[in-house]
Amino acid sequence: MQILNKKPPEWIMQGCLNQFRVNVEHTYWTYGDVLYNPGGHSLPDHIIAHEGVHARQQEAFDGGKDRWWEHYLINSQFRLEQEAEAYAAQYWFYCGKVSDRNRRALFRAQLAQQLSGPLYQLAVTASEARRMIELKA
Repeated sequence: MQILNKKPPEWIMQGCLNQFRVNVEHTYWTYGDVLYNPGGHSLPDHIIAHEGVHARQQEAFDGGKDRWWEHYLINSQFRLEQEAEAYAAQYWFYCGKVSDRNRRALFRAQLAQQLSGPLYQLAVTASEARRMIELKA
């Protein structure tokens, strides 16, 4: 996966800014096999694992990455399913590196807060998000 420290394609950026609560400097986008990191921050491996899932989802989606993004921007159920799978992979990756159960539980809770938070505009609670992450992991 190629990592670019710049904004994603304009139509994706505008779609996200219009639809979600995006902090551009702290949000990552995947478009095909490119991960966009406009803030230029150092990326932890677990974030790359998460975004790698989106790259595979886009590749496998009928119509490819453009159709995936169109669907992602307008269909909240689709967005929830795609993000739950990516957060589960992120959690699983983290568990492969960290054996402490308390740290794992804290990380899972943080991921659930992100998934259920304002960014994605999803009607899901943190406990529902946690269960989705656990089920997919």
